Amino acid sequence: MGAGVERGETYAFAHAHGLMVVVGNYPNVGIAGGYIQCGGISILSSKLGLAADQVLSWEVITASGDLATANPTEDEEFFWALRDEGGSIYGVVVSMRIKAFPNTFFSYLCQHLFNVAQAVSFPDEVAANPYLRETTFSAVIRASINYTDWAANKATQDKITYDLSPALRSITPNGGGYLNEADFQAPGFQTTFYGDHYEQLLATKQKYDPDDIFYTKTAVGSDRREQHVDGRLCTT
Repeated sequence: MGAGVERGETYAFAHAHGLMVVVGNYPNVGIAGGYIQCGGISILSSKLGLAADQVLSWEVITASGDLATANPTEDEEFFWALRDEGGSIYGVVVSMRIKAFPNTFFSYLCQHLFNVAQAVSFPDEVAANPYLRETTFSAVIRASINYTDWAANKATQDKITYDLSPALRSITPNGGGYLNEADFQAPGFQTTFYGDHYEQLLATKQKYDPDDIFYTKTAVGSDRREQHVDGRLCTT
């Protein structure tokens, strides 16, 4: 799959071949870039896991300008890191190979449609991550865009970042966030988005991009740079 392929194209191709794939919910979302490198939730995640779990191999242009291949047997460290790094901060993804599954939609639908007993013993396999069973709640804080007063939008964003989100974190100290839909200003993003993996991911970043050629806010290693108002990046 090339880096420019979008979800709508992917579903159409898979459907034409009697297959289904774990990709995003919106037709214009690119698959190989930030979406899948930030985990990638899908309508199939409760059954098959995250989109990042489906990657078989990557082709990446590294910071040194080389075209590298990463898979579980060829550069396993790079392969692992590319699935959880915040979006193209080790290199530029050119293409990837992902798993595809037989399309079982109608057989699954009929199986449960005619099984009255299923309503009594409803299956509990509804979460991709077993820790979700122990969560207090899942919350999304959002606000409408003000199209006439951009300063008001900034004030609203800051209120979410510095007032509302900390209040939630205070009652869920071990909680996390889904990077594709999270606050780009989130303080403590290292723990919120990457947890115990951050130090290992950072070591891989330093190995493959020691000069920080690639940068994305809240991505691995971004805490070593500060973006000024004029857009310039400076060392912290």
